[in-house]
Amino acid sequence: MTQPIDHIVFDLDGTLIDSAVVCAEILNEMLADRGCQQLLSTASVIPFMSSGGALMVSNLLAGHGRIPQEDVVEFRSRYAAKPTPPESLFEGVRGGLGRLREQGFTLAICS
Repeated sequence: MTQPIDHIVFDLDGTLIDSAVVCAEILNEMLADRGCQQLLSTASVIPFMSSGGALMVSNLLAGHGRIPQEDVVEFRSRYAAKPTPPESLFEGVRGGLGRLREQGFTLAICS
């Protein structure tokens, strides 16, 4: 017997929001804290977004990384503390999620 669907789980980054700008900001903060004058553009971060946090951070910090696992923990901590700008929502997300809630779905994020 098929159970009705009443819960929907979304990925956050790249599905509901475009987080490339925020990721570039955080990585630039981390580089600056390490004494690097180099700035990453949002465009330079985008190709690494789908590779996962660990690969993205280690690739983009390049020679300025410390211990890779600690760099990822630091990145995730900074990301969690940074408010998500409302303008990072993809077009239609707010309305679409609202309609799903109105229909009684329980919504969650797994990211």
